Amino acid sequence: MYDCILAGETFPDEYRDCIDLSKVGVAGFSYGATTAALSAATHPDRYKAAVLLDGWFSMDLASIDNCAVKEVVDFPIQAFEKGIHCPALFLGSEEFDHYTHMRQATDRLQESCTKETKRVVVPGTVHWSFIDVALWTYGLAPRFYNFLRRKLNVYSEVDPAENLEAVIQTSRDFLKEYLI
Repeated sequence: MYDCILAGETFPDEYRDCIDLSKVGVAGFSYGATTAALSAATHPDRYKAAVLLDGWFSMDLASIDNCAVKEVVDFPIQAFEKGIHCPALFLGSEEFDHYTHMRQATDRLQESCTKETKRVVVPGTVHWSFIDVALWTYGLAPRFYNFLRRKLNVYSEVDPAENLEAVIQTSRDFLKEYLI
């Protein structure tokens, strides 16, 4: 997208002039956080901050039955090798923090950062606590939400509206510090 904006391919000139490319951040959730970390590591000149929401920074290949490789690997390896060269917020779930390989990989990626980092684990949350579907099902169909929470352990005990507000506020405060 960054290249498209510069080339004027996706934004007319009058909109492109409204974008301050010296204040661009990158963010993502889950695999999107992995992609954001990779982008921040491979394009250090583009991003002034990164928000990585419950990133999937470890691949447990040993748990895949038909996989010939039986090890746990950092992912994406380029992000770990190059490091992230902008301030980074690692905002994660308590669920992922309890998976040793996920926590350790996040620790290693955070250590690879050459700028300031902040790590926040939101108490009582699971991976799906960070998406707006939790809020929709809670607001529109509370019985369905409670079924998913109890039977499938998809959602946490944390109120989705309060959790998403906390995630938004924490991300906003971090981005204000580095982008404004």
